[in-house]
Amino acid sequence: LTLTLTLSVLPALRAMTDVKRFGLAPARITVSTVGVIPYMRKLRKQAPDVQLAISLHAPNQTLREKIVPTSTAYPIEKIMAALDDHLEDPNVHLTHSRKVMIEYVVIDGVNDSDECAYELARLLKPRIGKKGRNLVLNLIPYNPTDVPEDYR
Repeated sequence: LTLTLTLSVLPALRAMTDVKRFGLAPARITVSTVGVIPYMRKLRKQAPDVQLAISLHAPNQTLREKIVPTSTAYPIEKIMAALDDHLEDPNVHLTHSRKVMIEYVVIDGVNDSDECAYELARLLKPRIGKKGRNLVLNLIPYNPTDVPEDYR
């Protein structure tokens, strides 16, 4: 599910967690976003027990704009602030720690350098280790496509 489809996502979440329908536990559902901050905040308020995944793909704004062209609308610093708000939300009803997955597609020669790894660690480290906070970094190998300007 993508957060940009809010009109579909919230009703789908209600259906999936409805005990008369699918009966899934909200904490077992993860909704992914490329970092659309208003939707991240809306999810936190309307489905606080659902887990969040953020498709980051770069440790800084300049590189992120090359990989994710729509990221110009939501700078990485503001995404991290929204992530902090999400992690610190006192209205969460979870019986375990809140988990956020950081999705990072590893692209050969683009965002796979040691410097990118260290920069990503510096970006995420302050958000790890506080009580109730749980970040998971999902490193995804890039799968080439038939697009002429494709990455490796």
